[in-house]
Amino acid sequence: MFRNKNIFIALTYRCNAFCKKCMTRYHVNRNVELSPRLLSRIVDKLRECQYTGLISVGSGEPLLYPHFSTFFSSILSVNDAVSLRILSNGKDFHAGLPPEYFTPRCKWGITMDAFTQEGLSGFQSGIDLSRVKANLTQVVERYGPDGLYLNYTLHSRNYRELADFCRFAAELGIKEVYVTELKVYEGYEDRLRAYRLERTPEVRAALSHAAELLEGSGISSSGIPVEEPSWHSACFLRGKASPIIDVDGGVSFCAGREEVIIGNILDPDIEEIWADRCQKLTAQPEAWCRFCHAKPLENGCYTLPGIIDRGRLLRQLARERSL
Repeated sequence: MFRNKNIFIALTYRCNAFCKKCMTRYHVNRNVELSPRLLSRIVDKLRECQYTGLISVGSGEPLLYPHFSTFFSSILSVNDAVSLRILSNGKDFHAGLPPEYFTPRCKWGITMDAFTQEGLSGFQSGIDLSRVKANLTQVVERYGPDGLYLNYTLHSRNYRELADFCRFAAELGIKEVYVTELKVYEGYEDRLRAYRLERTPEVRAALSHAAELLEGSGISSSGIPVEEPSWHSACFLRGKASPIIDVDGGVSFCAGREEVIIGNILDPDIEEIWADRCQKLTAQPEAWCRFCHAKPLENGCYTLPGIIDRGRLLRQLARERSL
């Protein structure tokens, strides 16, 4: 389990975006957050296993977690090779946050579900996009764009705004842009049917135009799914499934079936349980990975938004400590 290069931790299920699409609002752990005691146990476990990968943070809004500062410093203290990727809705992400949050060992992702307020109408009620754009602009002015990536949640109501979103990213100098289609979890089909994206000629043209805009600005367009995405990324087939550690310590697989808990991080046998379930799922990954947007590579790894170049990071730390 700890040989994975990406472990996802849910800090909180509190959120201020109020998305119609989001299962977090209806989750069994709604408004529950990771306790300081459990956080401490997770950090101890990472140290014990000499974890050297990426810790991804999402689910609710991480900046609403009351122990966020402790979490941030504790994770980065595990060892020099650990880094953070934190996904935020941008409402409370601003240049006034503590400067240590903008270390090269942390990459912040800001996800936007439209580019205009009109595009959010009936879909998301808690976000003022003008505020999010202003926050991003101020952060870039103060800290530069290298520690940021942007993600756009694509649906039937906002694909016409995708080109403006790409121009905005290019103007800020952000070099990582991802577009992920709206996820629909079991039981939410009726609520979200109107927002599902269909690959009509108009949609394909909008996606192709956005990809061209990014490429013209020196930004990879690999995150724009012009074609229908595959049902699974073959992570299980390559032995690359990523664990999720939930707010109560429950451990589950990376995408598509987060509600299926295989054990708890405090279980002394959790690594053996993880290995056993991975082996069983290798034969039939489709049922678990149908909503995954990771892109498999020839070397058996897969890309994730905002991954930090670990070799470059360690060389930079070594240079800083030699001064």
